[in-house]
Amino acid sequence: MPRVAHQSSVLAATDYFPNLQTLDVVFTSGDVYRYLKVPLSLYRDLLEADSTGTFFNAHIRNQFPFQYIGRSNALSTDAV
Repeated sequence: MPRVAHQSSVLAATDYFPNLQTLDVVFTSGDVYRYLKVPLSLYRDLLEADSTGTFFNAHIRNQFPFQYIGRSNALSTDAV
């Protein structure tokens, strides 16, 4: 799925990989984390949420195993 940029004080962008059920999150700080075993339906709900940051904090953060990927120097929708 294509990268999605977010208008959020928490999330800068997300990448979802449906075959792997992984969600890469670029935070506004530049930190990039990969969340594992995230269902596609939950990712779709994130994209439709009124506040993606609030939804992420309530339904994904601390709910799924994750890995720290590193820092993104560019927060554009083309970089990670």
